[in-house]
Amino acid sequence: MFGLIQTQDSISPNVSAGSVLFSLIAFSAIYAVLAAVMAYLFVKVIKKGPFAADNEADHASDPFNNKEGIGHVS
Repeated sequence: MFGLIQTQDSISPNVSAGSVLFSLIAFSAIYAVLAAVMAYLFVKVIKKGPFAADNEADHASDPFNNKEGIGHVS
């Protein structure tokens, strides 16, 4: 590719500095929000501890396990 195009010929006349700045700020803001959400979720899971999944499974209820029997309509 050496010698095919010069740097001074590679600029786009249709893209202004303001457009580039807006895009940079927008992408940075979006990724900052995503990073904050990810950090919040990490802290939330870490605070539960390593055995939280085991404890949640113990308290799960089966909607089909009723005391009257299967098919009982009251």
